Amino acid sequence: HLAWFSVGSATPPLWVWLQQGLHLAMIAGLLAAWRYERAAGAVALVASVAFFAVVGGPRFWPFVATTVPPALAFIYCGMRSGTP
Repeated sequence: HLAWFSVGSATPPLWVWLQQGLHLAMIAGLLAAWRYERAAGAVALVASVAFFAVVGGPRFWPFVATTVPPALAFIYCGMRSGTP
């Protein structure tokens, strides 16, 4: 999906932009979870599963195994502490 952004290539199609949006949402969710544990953890969880389902191919499970546990931990801690 990143090859579309190399020098001299045509403008990426919509599906590439959507994949990049999911990737951005995953990273933003993991970063924002330091403040908004439950909401940002949920964003990171949904975005990472959706992103890796599209681009992960046969490596879907190893990729998901690196992003889902932190997202679930943030959601769990947010529920216990009562933060949004």
